[in-house]
Amino acid sequence: MGFTSTSGKKKSQHAGTTIIASGTRIDGELKPAGELQLDGILVGGIETSNDVTIGDEGSFDGTLQARCLRISGHARGKIECERVEILANGCVTGEIFSNELVIASGGRFHGESHEKREAGSNSTSSSDEEAFMRSIAL
Repeated sequence: MGFTSTSGKKKSQHAGTTIIASGTRIDGELKPAGELQLDGILVGGIETSNDVTIGDEGSFDGTLQARCLRISGHARGKIECERVEILANGCVTGEIFSNELVIASGGRFHGESHEKREAGSNSTSSSDEEAFMRSIAL
């Protein structure tokens, strides 16, 4: 059952931004339907198809999957996003899997960065070369 207006049309239902306030600590898995603003502490996992922002006072430790991650606080662990932005005061320690990594002046990154591959793509360049050679031989 959805919400309806007086004209009988359904109103759009979209998730808002989930805010974890400064002074709040969460241990566990979080799967927000909308965007996430983390100003507190989260230890565990975040999984969303939306954007995540870790504010100046925010801290994350665990596994994070999102569309885009902006960090001005601290993050540690495994991060998998299309785009990762480490802002001027941000610090990331761990592994980043992303197609786009931006580190602003003053931002810090300690760890490994890997290009995020699409599902089903080959992990070795020799396999990529073999597939290319087969395609042009046809």
